[in-house]
Amino acid sequence: MSVDAVEEVNHIIRFPTDWATFLDNYNQFKRINNNQMLFSVTVQAMNLPVVDTLVETFPEDRFILNQLNYPDILHINSLKPSVIQQVQRTTKLEQVKNMCDNYTYNAQGNAQLQRYLVDLDRVRNTRSTEFMPWVYL
Repeated sequence: MSVDAVEEVNHIIRFPTDWATFLDNYNQFKRINNNQMLFSVTVQAMNLPVVDTLVETFPEDRFILNQLNYPDILHINSLKPSVIQQVQRTTKLEQVKNMCDNYTYNAQGNAQLQRYLVDLDRVRNTRSTEFMPWVYL
């Protein structure tokens, strides 16, 4: 299965995904397979600080973490250094730490990402400022 975060963050990234529907589908797949699920996650600016939460939500399952490289505004380089430092201090995931080790701040990307999300919020009636505050620091 492919997922990028839990609840509202996933809804914004994968609009218009509904979390309750996702969980229903997940549970049906688990019943059918009676097995461990394998998740593919694209790690990017909109979900980096909550990847650990996603993994912790499904402790019996496995995850493949793929770092997003394009488009640039969604790359973790578009997050402020303080966000990256906080993630490095708190993540339990070695792959996430490694992604942060290769970080180089992109101030232009940060500004573009904020404008992009504000535009999406206006059109979609979502609230990225509330659910992804790390983007707006």
